[in-house]
Amino acid sequence: MGRLDYHERQEARRERLEAAAERAARESSSAFDRARAVLEHIPPGQPILVGHYSERGHRAALRRHDRAMMTGIERQRDARTYASRAAAVGSAGISQDDPGAVLELREKVARLEARRELMGNINRAWRKAGRPEPDDREGWERVARELGVELEELGPRRLRMARGREWGQGRQPVEPYELSNLGGNLRRYRQRLEALEREEARRAELEDQGAEPEVLEGNGWSLELDELDNRARFRFPARPAPEVLELLKRSGFRWSRQERAWQTHLATGRGRVAHVREALERRDRDQHPPRVEGSGGGVMPVRRRRVEVPPSPPPALASGNARATRQGTPDATMRQSRNDP
Repeated sequence: MGRLDYHERQEARRERLEAAAERAARESSSAFDRARAVLEHIPPGQPILVGHYSERGHRAALRRHDRAMMTGIERQRDARTYASRAAAVGSAGISQDDPGAVLELREKVARLEARRELMGNINRAWRKAGRPEPDDREGWERVARELGVELEELGPRRLRMARGREWGQGRQPVEPYELSNLGGNLRRYRQRLEALEREEARRAELEDQGAEPEVLEGNGWSLELDELDNRARFRFPARPAPEVLELLKRSGFRWSRQERAWQTHLATGRGRVAHVREALERRDRDQHPPRVEGSGGGVMPVRRRRVEVPPSPPPALASGNARATRQGTPDATMRQSRNDP
């Protein structure tokens, strides 16, 4: 499963970041030149002559110099950031958009399996050699001969084992948690490989059938499910409400300037797509209630009544305040009015 223009998009992104880095570097150099030019007419170390006619211009020149220097420093930092991001394009892992993702994952799984087998062989050879200590060179030479490797290749394991003894570990060259963690990563990569293989077979079947993207229309929004492009896209005629934007971002959707839509991966985001769709449909129902036929044959909206809940009576007072409670009753009020002059 992948997009056919994956490598072109990666190269375009790298070029865009490199251009941004060059532009930021030029702006930084220009700002530093402006900062130096501002103070060219002021001798180095010249103090501000308080009360002199040059005081105002001297202070203004220092402020302009500070602003130009800060701009140069900020743009220099931006240039380094853009250059680092450009160098990291394509090195963040195996993307499901890459057409060669299945092949790369198979190679990754093979490397992890070989690594796990080597780690198990190290422990077995160490036990067979008599469980030598980290500083026992002869014992580790027997381990190296058993594994068919050079002694220097086992140096990091010996050092790690020696340091682990200080923390209550180092009982064997490869700790059980290392094998457990490696097994978990291997299982995760295998599951991802199986999922991508299923999606690749599904994509090949859809290509043979000549399938087109499925479009679902809502009230003020549309959802495009593009199986061949591995994208789910929400489109709106105008900028959505803040709560809708928050829902999209929280659900993993990102704005695409090229597609002019909020999109996410379809292969791994079907549940998130269904969640956003249900939320938008529920929002439409709340804003536009259903309509029923009136007595005159017309159509009238269903109005929702607000049920007023009467306030609960005050709790009964203690026995010592029984007189105050009785004064609030109707009988007590009538008796009081009869006694009044």
